[in-house]
Amino acid sequence: MNAVVELVNSQRGMVAARTDDDEYVILELLGSKEPEIGDVLTHPDFHSLGSERYRNVSQSEDIDVYVQNVVGNLTAAKTQCFLM
Repeated sequence: MNAVVELVNSQRGMVAARTDDDEYVILELLGSKEPEIGDVLTHPDFHSLGSERYRNVSQSEDIDVYVQNVVGNLTAAKTQCFLM
């Protein structure tokens, strides 16, 4: 599956990426390079919570993340990333 990074909160190390199912996976970065808006991430299951390793296809690198949540809309994603 793929997800496109739509929100980045650099101060908090939080990212929201929109999945192929039009849900938003909320990620906390674990010391990995911050993805950029528009980057494509891949993972077999975006509903797996906790520590995971995602592939940033756009930057050709793996990133370690802690999956905080999966939400259904952009407003909820902004709230989860502390952008509202």
